[in-house]
Amino acid sequence: MSAAAARQVPPTPVIRRPLSGPDAVRREFRRSRRAVAPERWSARRLREQLPRVALGEALEILIEWRGQSRFEAGALAWHSRLCCHVPSLTFEDAERALEALRKLGGPCPEPAVYALRALCARHRLGDAAAVLDEWLGQRESQGGF
Repeated sequence: MSAAAARQVPPTPVIRRPLSGPDAVRREFRRSRRAVAPERWSARRLREQLPRVALGEALEILIEWRGQSRFEAGALAWHSRLCCHVPSLTFEDAERALEALRKLGGPCPEPAVYALRALCARHRLGDAAAVLDEWLGQRESQGGF
């Protein structure tokens, strides 16, 4: 071995750290939407992942899951997150939100969306209210009412 070869420093290996927190959840959600089998998200995984994103983002994800088997677990996870996020939430409000989420997964979701939107507005959850407004606007433009 020559002296020049002995002096060469081997390249430092690149260590890639996995994304954590909301970035990882968003990336995984986007990947699951493109995948052939979106059922990859189990109920356990929903409980682990859905609460990690902002309340409005979680609601947006939940609305896209309407009609799918994962909707119920996601709705319960979102409701739990709502209860933790709003310290002034009453039992009555929590019950209304849960009932609205149950109806959101049904065949006529508009009244539930209005009820949930009113609750979000009352508790100053602007991001969640905006998601519901956007959904209502899209539904209206598509003749969903």
